[in-house]
Amino acid sequence: MIYEIKQTAQANRYFSKKTLYSQIDWSSLDDVVDAYRQRILDWYAEPAAELAKNGHFAFALMALNCLLIDTLSQFVEGKDSSSKGEFKKFIQDKAAKFLLVSVAKINPAQ
Repeated sequence: MIYEIKQTAQANRYFSKKTLYSQIDWSSLDDVVDAYRQRILDWYAEPAAELAKNGHFAFALMALNCLLIDTLSQFVEGKDSSSKGEFKKFIQDKAAKFLLVSVAKINPAQ
């Protein structure tokens, strides 16, 4: 099993907009990946797209991006909760690579 629901209360919490933790087949990598994809879309990407439509919400958009980075750092490191050290380490280790890939996509070599 990829992830085990440790508490009954968590089983009744929403993992994404329409999916409870208990509705995910944690023994199926495909189901877990699909559930995480939907979670990122529901809780981060779609709200960020709405905030980005209005330049007056830049601070809220940046805060949401920080929450997404924190979520990704927890996922990559396999942590159940956030920590300042993990967040900083993730930024230091991953940010430079991400920026290089992003710049290459925006301005590909000719």
